[in-house]
Amino acid sequence: MRFFRSRLKFSLRTLFVVLTIFCLWIGYHLNWIRERHDAREFLREFGVIWLATGDEAPAPWRLRMLGEPGVSFFAVGFPGSSGTQFDRKQKIFEFRRLFPEAYNDDVVDFASPTHPPLDSR
Repeated sequence: MRFFRSRLKFSLRTLFVVLTIFCLWIGYHLNWIRERHDAREFLREFGVIWLATGDEAPAPWRLRMLGEPGVSFFAVGFPGSSGTQFDRKQKIFEFRRLFPEAYNDDVVDFASPTHPPLDSR
């Protein structure tokens, strides 16, 4: 009797290299998800408006595979009397990097009478 031999042969070393690359890929994307959650927490902590999470703008496919919901819109507004000390432009750049699927309204001055406050979630 002749035994069926697989045409795909690879060494244990190859298996470990592929497994390591896969784990690094998963780790990178789990860190991205953690940073997205930290950004949401930052937005809630400083009273910044966060809107429209949902199916309208799905998260990048690599994050969707891991169960992360998409964000279709966010508005970054900094209350004038909060006294917070952080670089606003850097934070906006960071939010854009973390949420590439979202449309954002840059910096909104919520203390301005020309811009009515939005509902926060």
